[in-house]
Amino acid sequence: MKRKYLLNKWYLLSILITLSMSGCNDTWDEHYDSGETESENIIDYINSREDLTEFAKLLEETGYDSLLSVPQSYTVWAPNNDALMNEIFNTYQDSVHLVETHIAKSKTSTSITDVKPIYMLSGKYVDFSNSDEGILFGNSSLLESNISKRNGLVHVINEKVEYLDNIYEYIGKAEGLDSLKKYIYSRDSLIFDYENSELIGYDEQDEPIYLAKYIPYNEILEEVGAFNIEDSSYTAILLDNDGWIEGYDRIYNYFNLPTLDGIDGDSLQHELTQFVLIKNMAVRGKDVDFASLDSVITTTSTTTEDYTVIYEPGYLTEGLNRIPLSNGTAYITNELRIPDTTSFLKEIRVEAEISDGRDNSNNVIATRNILGSELPISKKSYLYVGSTSTNALSPSSVSFQIPNVYSTKYNVYCVFVPNDIVNENNRKSSEVSFKLTYIRTATGRTRRTTITPTDNITNIGDTTKMLVTTMDFEYADLLVGERENPIVNLEVISKVLVEDDEFTPNMLIDCVILEPVLE
Repeated sequence: MKRKYLLNKWYLLSILITLSMSGCNDTWDEHYDSGETESENIIDYINSREDLTEFAKLLEETGYDSLLSVPQSYTVWAPNNDALMNEIFNTYQDSVHLVETHIAKSKTSTSITDVKPIYMLSGKYVDFSNSDEGILFGNSSLLESNISKRNGLVHVINEKVEYLDNIYEYIGKAEGLDSLKKYIYSRDSLIFDYENSELIGYDEQDEPIYLAKYIPYNEILEEVGAFNIEDSSYTAILLDNDGWIEGYDRIYNYFNLPTLDGIDGDSLQHELTQFVLIKNMAVRGKDVDFASLDSVITTTSTTTEDYTVIYEPGYLTEGLNRIPLSNGTAYITNELRIPDTTSFLKEIRVEAEISDGRDNSNNVIATRNILGSELPISKKSYLYVGSTSTNALSPSSVSFQIPNVYSTKYNVYCVFVPNDIVNENNRKSSEVSFKLTYIRTATGRTRRTTITPTDNITNIGDTTKMLVTTMDFEYADLLVGERENPIVNLEVISKVLVEDDEFTPNMLIDCVILEPVLE
């Protein structure tokens, strides 16, 4: 077995001190006395076996021979010489990783009935399972098992178990992922751990002084997935540097933002573009077979109704190499494969019956349900707008704030419910006009445009999806900063003041829809 590395004794000493200290804090087989009567400890036993000499050398060279001689209890899954034949370790850390992935605290016997994930000293989980093929450690068969020694158990296996990086670690090490790494790793930070920090006194200003402890935090991982946690599992599609550039250039212009609330629009445009590149990079599950599924749901969601659902998702991993990792599976792609209209540039639908962001004048309004009607009315309800105006200068109107408008072209629609749904004898139309408010300058100034569509009369007996206008929004309105309400607003105005034989001043509104126009 050929090894190429420089032994770092100071690193080894720190490991042994850490493990020794952790033994004082854990309930670890009642700490020191394992209760076994054997005089031989684990390391003596491994050293005595001619078929375990290669593993014994690794234990000695990494310093874990000392660990396995102490009276605390361990379980060792010892790979035999055949399992380590021709193994090359380029660094000391490679050797440590292999050794630690075959040792666990406490005693784990083969008295398992199904699958038991074992937490190894490497910080990785390895499945110890009872299957039709017998007892397996990872994919390795047990040649011998439950060899009891003074400080634990030894199982002899016929294959080594690979140390695998988790998704977060892999992003940091893999070639060609520099852009993705820079973005995610730049969000690494430490936050003060109040619960575990010790109050040791107060300063001259009577401010508390803590013996501080900190915990790692990454805002991106909080949003997209705990890729750094071993007991969380994901299947992730990672953009390489070419894919990052391609995706960034493709979607950047959708995020043209004004400078509002003291936030620079250009900086925020850059940040939001990057986030969308990783927003839908993962689904839950350790090894999801996209090609076999009708749909998948990605991990990132700002609300319970904002999950990204990808239908017929096989195209996402088609032709890509599968990379097994400790907490999941990764694929690397050189293009952002999820369509914009699936990922973020979705249809915007504002339900008229929802009061948030709605304003009205010169009318009475009420939410009504469709009682047994088969009309295609969303959410099965609509807004009744009953006019009280007789003044042409103050007609009946209702306005709707429209959130999350990107800087792109939309077809703007207003969907009306026929008036005879209330009274089948009232077969009259509504005649309407609109006012659209939107951002017009880089400083956030707005414009309000009056629009009367060519076809502005509602149907009788059927819903009306009325095209208000096709609008190319120069600036996005994505509710960022301290602002609580959207700027983009559509006001629906009745052009009828007094009911006659053909028209009614009342309006029955289902919803407002903005559909992206892709060119």
